[in-house]
Amino acid sequence: MNLYFLVEGEQTEMLVYRHWIEHLLGFQRVQTPQEAVDKHYYLVCGFGQPRILDEALPDAIATINDNPRTFNHLVLCLDSEETSVETCLQEVEDAVNGQQLLLEASCKLTTIVQHRCIETWFLGNKAVYPRQPNTPDFIEFAQHYSVYKNDPENMGKYRFRNHAHFHKKYLQAMLAEKNLSYQKNRPQVVCQPSYIEQLKKRVREPQEHLSSLKTFFDFCAEIQISIT
Repeated sequence: MNLYFLVEGEQTEMLVYRHWIEHLLGFQRVQTPQEAVDKHYYLVCGFGQPRILDEALPDAIATINDNPRTFNHLVLCLDSEETSVETCLQEVEDAVNGQQLLLEASCKLTTIVQHRCIETWFLGNKAVYPRQPNTPDFIEFAQHYSVYKNDPENMGKYRFRNHAHFHKKYLQAMLAEKNLSYQKNRPQVVCQPSYIEQLKKRVREPQEHLSSLKTFFDFCAEIQISIT
C-alpha cells in the first residue's frame, strides 16, 4: 500500500500533511515515486489554483502510470475557498474528463476538499479555545462567531476579503490567547499529535461539525483497516 499526495499549498500543506500522515498512518515519506515499496507516501505540491488541476494533476497521473502497480491512491487535496465542496468536486471531475486523464486500474483518485481552507480545520480544536479571552481581536471574532459552539466550516468571511483570510486571522488570534503562534510557513503547533487527536475528537461529536475534515480522517481509517 502506497499513497501519492498532491496538495495545493507549498507551505502549510506540505508541512502539515507530512506530520498528519505519519501520525495517522505510520507511512514513511519517499523523495521520489520510484522509491515507494510498501507503506510509503509521496508528497508533492500543486502550487495553487488553477495550476494544480491544469498541470500538476496530469503530471501526477502520468507519473503514477509510469510506475505501474506502485500507488494505490492518488489523494488530491484542495481548498474550496469561496465555492462549495460539491463545486470543487465537480471541478476535479471536469478537469479529469476535459483532459481525458486516465489513471491506471490499480490506483484510485480520492479528492479531499478543505472547506473552506486548511485553517478552517485547525479551528476545530476545542482544547485551545479560550474560555476567558483577553485580546481585542479574539473577543471581536468570537462574538461574531463561536467556532467552539458552531461548525467552523459554516463561518463566513466577516469583514475580510475572503474566507481564507478571516479563518487564518481567527486561528492566529485564538492560538495567541494560549501563547501559541501560527504562520503559513510555521504551522508546527497544528502538526502535534495532541492537536490532531483533538480534531479527531471534534469530528466524532454528535453535532457533525467539520464534515470535510471527517472525510479525510475516514479515508485514513479505511487505509488503516486495509493494511491490518
